[in-house]
Amino acid sequence: MSIKGRSVSADGIREVQQVNPALSAGIVFNLKSSAEVRIQYDKEDVYVTRTDKTGQKKYIVESAVLKEFFDNKLKLFHVS
Repeated sequence: MSIKGRSVSADGIREVQQVNPALSAGIVFNLKSSAEVRIQYDKEDVYVTRTDKTGQKKYIVESAVLKEFFDNKLKLFHVS
């Protein structure tokens, strides 16, 4: 995974069975062929859920860049 030239190593990605339901923010990308990528944040972990024809996979991604992005956006909305 690469974000503005920064990448997440394989050690920084782990598959999980579920996403914490107490989410603070998220982004959804609807792709062709009914595929979808969700990036969600619970103020601690960043979750990525990929859904396509073959099913759904959920991951926690260790990314300081994504955490900082969500923290900055949440500050704009004064969400604590």
